[in-house]
Amino acid sequence: MDFPFDFDDDLIPPPSPKLVKEPCYYVFSHKLLYDQIILAQADKRKPLSLVDLPEDVLIDIFIRAAETLPRTARSLALTCKYMANVTRRTRLESCLIRTWSELLSFERLVSEEPDERNVASMVKNIWLVTNAGQSSENDAVPRIIRACPNLVSITARFMTILRAAATLGEDFSRREGIRLTMTDNHSPPSHNAPNGFWTSLVEADSTMTLLHNITHLYLSQYLHSFGRDLAKTVPNLPRLTHVALTARSRDYQAEVRNFVELVLPLKPQLVAAVLVIVNPDPACLPPLVELLQAGATHGLDRPGQMQVFLRKDEYNVKEAKFWRKCVSEGSDVWSLAHMQCQNTPA
Repeated sequence: MDFPFDFDDDLIPPPSPKLVKEPCYYVFSHKLLYDQIILAQADKRKPLSLVDLPEDVLIDIFIRAAETLPRTARSLALTCKYMANVTRRTRLESCLIRTWSELLSFERLVSEEPDERNVASMVKNIWLVTNAGQSSENDAVPRIIRACPNLVSITARFMTILRAAATLGEDFSRREGIRLTMTDNHSPPSHNAPNGFWTSLVEADSTMTLLHNITHLYLSQYLHSFGRDLAKTVPNLPRLTHVALTARSRDYQAEVRNFVELVLPLKPQLVAAVLVIVNPDPACLPPLVELLQAGATHGLDRPGQMQVFLRKDEYNVKEAKFWRKCVSEGSDVWSLAHMQCQNTPA
């Protein structure tokens, strides 16, 4: 039988010598396969394949591959049952739900299937902004949140969160707290109730279950009513230490002043308050250090308490893409802002 690794030399290109700044799975796998082929050609006794590696090494390779890109993770899961089982925890740790069918399928996965695989416990970060319509989200999202005991990060619309807060109940608790991101600026219709952001949450969350568990809050759209009734709500937010709001205009000094005024009731417990400036205009943007000094002047004067995150075109201003990048890197707006501010010359 012909040896399976007898290829012409020009069909076996050596790994590229191009330098990379960080370890890259693709470079590693290319070099590994290349080395295997060379060794196999030198030893004609036994064909060598990837499965000859120890199982712990194989598992590590598959998991690292699943962490690189969502489509790579899906491809691995479809390859065989073994790879699907090995990468399941990695694939389910962060779930992006954007369509009606995905919402229904995911709800069934975590709520209805037998729990011998403990699937629901693997979910930690979840994006629940879909095209299913508000009614479908109102029904499915609370059940999904209740079913996932280790959930630490939720991204959803404001009205979806209100509905979830109204239905979770007193038995809902999270030891690590909840990181909450809201992707829209919608509030209840003013002709029904002139309530602000916090009053609406308090009225929906009658048991204070969700409010008591929020540790991080990020509003990716500007919300006019954020500051209304915040001072009265602070006693119901004992764990809220990180806040991030999005700027609405290019008068950046005024944005910093208004931002500090909004979050000032939280100052005693606030660790980091981030003003997110999306696609800043270089012609209007003062040096970052001036914005930080303005925040300290207006009241957020503890070291690191006031931060600014300049969110530029690298994220294409797509919230889902930004979310995916953050969860894959283990970062968030607060860590990114901290890194950006740390690298700013004084």
